[in-house]
Amino acid sequence: MRQLAIAILLLCLMPVICVADEEAQTFEIANTTEHATAPKVITLDAKVSAKFAVEGPDGKHVPSWHDTKAGKVLILAEVPAGGGTYTVRDGIANRAKDPRWSKHKTKSEGKLDIGKVITRVSGSFGNELLEVTVPALPTVHGRMIIKARRGGYKIELSPLGAGVGSIEREEIAADIEAALARGENTHKEIFASYPSIATGIEVLEPNPYQRVMRVVCTPWARKNSGDVIELYGACGYDITVTWGSPVVSIRSKRNVKTTYWNHNGVNLNEIYVDAQPVQMQCDAEAEMTERKLTGNVLTIPFEQTMRLKDKTGETIIHQPDFKKLAIYRECVVLAKDRIMTVQSQSWHEGWKPIEIKAGDYEDTITLVCDAAKSAKTLKDWQQEF
Repeated sequence: MRQLAIAILLLCLMPVICVADEEAQTFEIANTTEHATAPKVITLDAKVSAKFAVEGPDGKHVPSWHDTKAGKVLILAEVPAGGGTYTVRDGIANRAKDPRWSKHKTKSEGKLDIGKVITRVSGSFGNELLEVTVPALPTVHGRMIIKARRGGYKIELSPLGAGVGSIEREEIAADIEAALARGENTHKEIFASYPSIATGIEVLEPNPYQRVMRVVCTPWARKNSGDVIELYGACGYDITVTWGSPVVSIRSKRNVKTTYWNHNGVNLNEIYVDAQPVQMQCDAEAEMTERKLTGNVLTIPFEQTMRLKDKTGETIIHQPDFKKLAIYRECVVLAKDRIMTVQSQSWHEGWKPIEIKAGDYEDTITLVCDAAKSAKTLKDWQQEF
C-alpha cells in the first residue's frame, strides 16, 4: 500500500517537473578570459513571475531581481573563465542572499565665496570592500578618495581635472609671449579653471546590487587679475560601485559654455600619488617598471589602460575615451604628486594657444582598486574591460 502511494505521488509530480523543465530559460554569458570576471550586474531578457530563481553554471542560485519597469531580470554574478550557462526557473524560491548595504552619509560643509557664495558638501558610501568619500578639502580642486575597508589601500583622484594657462581670446597669446620675453612671470589675462567643487550629493539605488553617488559641482574659473569668469555650465560626475566588486566606475561631464584657448594643459583626470618613485605598466608593456621623475614632469606613453603602484597600493586605471577626447598633443604626465591625463597642451611650442571648443565633454574612468589582491594581469583586465 505504501509503495502504491509513493507511485501515485510520483505520477502526480511528473507533470509539474516536466513543465518546470520546459519553462526553464537558459542564457549563455560569454567570458573569453582565463579568469572569472569581477562580480557584475548582468541583464537577462527573461519572463518571470513574482517567484523565481536563477542558477549559475555550478547549479547554485545567484542573486537575482526582476526589474518590472524594464521587463528584465538582473543578476549579480562572477562569470567563470570560458563563460557559462545561467538558468532562470520560474516558480522557485531564490536561495541566494541579497547585499546588505550600509547607510551612505552626506554633510553640508559650510559656505565659500568664489565670486558668488556657495555651500560645499561632502559624502561617503561604498560596498563591503571599499569606502568612497567625496571630501570638502581646503583646496577648490575637488577630489574623491577610495579606501579599502581592510588593509592600507588608498587612491585619491580628481575626476574632473582642471585647466591651467588658459585665455579667453586667441589674440591675447601674443601679449603673453611678449611679456615672457621681457622677463615677466605672469599675465593678468591668464586664468585657471576648476570644475569640481562639490555642492550637491545624492546616492541613487538603480538596483539591489549597485549604488551610484551623483556629485553636482559648481565650477570656478579665475584670472590672475582676480576676475571670475563664467566658463562652465553644468558639471559633475557619477560614481558607481557594485556589491562584491573592486571595480569602481566614474562617469564625468563638464559643459563648456564658451570657447577658450589653452597652453599649459586641460586635464581630464588627476590621480594623486603619495610618494616617488612610482611603478607603472601601460597598455601593451610587458611588465611594471619604475618611473623616475628627473624634472618637473615626465611624459608617459599611454593609450587607455595602466597599472599603477605606489606606497598605498596597486590600481588598474582604464580610460577608454582618452584618445577620443584628445584635442592637441594629448599625453599622460607624471608630476611630483600626481598623474595627469592631459587632453590638450602646447607647452613645448612657446605660448601657442589651442582652441577648446564650447560643448559637452564626457569621460569615463574605471578603476580596479587594490589590484594586488587579484591574480589577474593588466592584459587580463584589459580583456575583461
